[in-house]
Amino acid sequence: MGTSQVIALRQLAFPDHVTVLNDILEEFRKLQVGPRPSQKLLNNVNSNMYRIRHFVAWMSEGMPRLSKLKFLGQLDRLQGWVSHLRECSMALSTTLHYLKNVCQFLFFFQETPPTSSRVSNTDIVKAVRELRASIKSWARPLAIHAMNVKEKKEATLHSMEELCECRRLALLAIPKLLSKLEVQYCNMDQWKLFGHVTAYWPRSTTNQSFALAEMLLSSEEYGWLLSIIQMKNRLAAGSAKSKYVFFNTNARPTDNLTTYLKLAWSEMDVRGVPTFTSLRTAVATFARD
Repeated sequence: MGTSQVIALRQLAFPDHVTVLNDILEEFRKLQVGPRPSQKLLNNVNSNMYRIRHFVAWMSEGMPRLSKLKFLGQLDRLQGWVSHLRECSMALSTTLHYLKNVCQFLFFFQETPPTSSRVSNTDIVKAVRELRASIKSWARPLAIHAMNVKEKKEATLHSMEELCECRRLALLAIPKLLSKLEVQYCNMDQWKLFGHVTAYWPRSTTNQSFALAEMLLSSEEYGWLLSIIQMKNRLAAGSAKSKYVFFNTNARPTDNLTTYLKLAWSEMDVRGVPTFTSLRTAVATFARD
């Protein structure tokens, strides 16, 4: 495939009118979800089911007597679907998810086929074997891709010196901005304050590398929070306000924290363009190492 050619994932209509298909997919979905799923698990299962439905739509397109499910064992169609995935402009890891999810579904189907199924066990075994071979062949390019991603990330990783300089400059700027806002409110000063505070805080979240953020604050840092909350209460003037610390001009949750972070970073004249992910990755990496 030429570098200028981009092939999108082919979208096909799922045969919703086939009751047995809907039933077995729902059985598989319930097995994946379990009795007490978290929201993250539900989201993951929904993504998995989307991939499986794409596979079923591909395999069943134009086939007769779909309720017999014989199309699931059509090896040539399966190979065509795998080839299509390889040609699409998807991340390697995403392609691997498609293959693994469908392999799990076919293994489930093999163990508990519907009574109306006329696909032979031998054909399902061949299909699962074909998918496993494709998954295995994907291991090396995926490992190379992961290595390239890691090298690229490390090349742009914020240095320890940059993080320390960010903290030093933010520590100087935050009290000044708070003092200015107490005297006279200004939108721009509020945005700068939020940017400097959020740029300063990632160093407080490292007692677990990539888990939920936990912050230990000094009395001075805690005072920043109180001042910001008092500012929000004052600006809300009795109207509904956000329960979150950072807010917009209507005292509702702000959607622009990354913009404010970049604004503060630019004023500090530190190298690179930060995001909360890039800062947390850098801090967590240094903490881990």
